[in-house]
Amino acid sequence: MLYICGIYIICFILTALSPRLKAPPKYRNILWGIFILALAYVAFCMNPLTTWDLSRHYIYMDMIRDHNISLTALLFEKIPGMGEMQYQSLYLFNLIRYLVCNLTADNRFLPFVMILLDYTIVAYIIVDWSKENGKYGFITFLFSFAFLPYLHAVSGMRNAAAACLAALGVYLYLYKKHSVFTFAVFILLGIMIHPAVAIVVPFVFLARINLKTVGLLLVVFCSALTQWAAELMAKSHIPYLQLIGEKYYRYVSEEQYRSSRFALYGVILLIILFLLTYFIRSNIKKNQLTGSTDKKRLYNFMIYYMLYILGNIGNYDMVLRPAYVIGALSPVFLSVFMDKKLCINREYAFLYYWLNAACIGLCIYINCKFLLLFIKGYTAYF
Repeated sequence: MLYICGIYIICFILTALSPRLKAPPKYRNILWGIFILALAYVAFCMNPLTTWDLSRHYIYMDMIRDHNISLTALLFEKIPGMGEMQYQSLYLFNLIRYLVCNLTADNRFLPFVMILLDYTIVAYIIVDWSKENGKYGFITFLFSFAFLPYLHAVSGMRNAAAACLAALGVYLYLYKKHSVFTFAVFILLGIMIHPAVAIVVPFVFLARINLKTVGLLLVVFCSALTQWAAELMAKSHIPYLQLIGEKYYRYVSEEQYRSSRFALYGVILLIILFLLTYFIRSNIKKNQLTGSTDKKRLYNFMIYYMLYILGNIGNYDMVLRPAYVIGALSPVFLSVFMDKKLCINREYAFLYYWLNAACIGLCIYINCKFLLLFIKGYTAYF
């Protein structure tokens, strides 16, 4: 355990310092790669608790090996005792499980692969955003962990991976000017790991519209209809709609996960701080917060999506799970606080620095709480 933590800490420090030391891009990319591999290896070494989804996946993977289940059967048939409808139509996730089962004898390669996927996407967005929007080093990862907790990414796994794929699709479509086809591909890949990620789609198309009061109120109103829509889809005769409906209904019912309340309050407060900072600074006439149209659309998406999350404030899962997408887009979130050029009006300077300090302090607090959970044994020992 000690040498694994040592590798993690060394990579943390070197990656955090690399932008300040003006290290060559190749050097920084190598550090990012080592750090992501360290995160994946930590996931590989975990022995999951029985309450984690990962424990059930290990049981299912043993069944795939023991019963010699074929790929076509895993993809297209209902197999008793393997989650049945819950995992049906999740073609990409089932394919990953099948490949891990057939290429290795160790189930722990499943979280290794999924964590590698998640944080490779996060690192790509951080590095690419930094090219045109200032230096965003490893501190951005701390904000990512606040919205997309590492423990949840390992224990729940599917929701985090689907959110990262969806976030990459949003980023490429709204900011990098890729085609709607590219966006659709990444959304479909995400849906084939976890169907709940489909919720990002309407906000992406809303993001192409300028922020208006009516539009903002519409998002909040639609958030209030989530439970009704979930019940309606759960009664559908279309299997996939029924699956999505059952997922969302579980997230808003009494069965929802309710532990680690600090994570819930932390996400809500971070979102409120972001919205306050964004709208205060957007009212400064001399300040051009968004810059290019593509950047503005990405901010629009963040605003609409965050308001949707706040609209579900009474449901633990409907706040935390959608927030995983924000975690993958952490440099976009952080840029509202960290770009000092945006604070050129003395009237707002004091407020700006207080909001900035509150956001960073809250982020550090959330990460420390998750670290304490790790130390106290919410994860199994190495």
